[in-house]
Amino acid sequence: MRAGYAIAYLDESIFALTPHIIRSIFPKGSRPTIKIINNPHQKLCVFGALFEGKTTIKIGDKINSIKFLSFIKRLRKHHKKLCIVVDNARWHLTKKVISFIKENGIKIIRLLAYSPELNPIEQYWKNVKNWLATRIWSDLFELRKQLCSALRKTFLIPNTYCY
Repeated sequence: MRAGYAIAYLDESIFALTPHIIRSIFPKGSRPTIKIINNPHQKLCVFGALFEGKTTIKIGDKINSIKFLSFIKRLRKHHKKLCIVVDNARWHLTKKVISFIKENGIKIIRLLAYSPELNPIEQYWKNVKNWLATRIWSDLFELRKQLCSALRKTFLIPNTYCY
């Protein structure tokens, strides 16, 4: 925290019912394909805020400005002086969101376009997806169960440094 502000790196991620494949073994020289029937409604949408060594998470069914605003309001309840770091997703910058941010004295830092390497929560999503890649689920209930388990693993949280 700097000047009493809690710094939160915000982002969203989608966890689909289809598996997240990170590695596989195939015969040398072959061109493997994996056929997956993808239903766009078979997913969990997750809002996340990464603070120094801890996270705040909200799991939902979609990502939009209304859900994002609700998530910011939840963060604001727990942190009176809040600084959020966001990318340029359109739901981060709607009139309602910007208005709420200004009215509540929340500081906002917008990252450069197409620069996920600047946001540490991107590494968190990668860690969670890699951990999930070694698990099996057959429906959204099981996916949610495995996802909640992964989100409780503190060793998946990357280090953040504020100077």
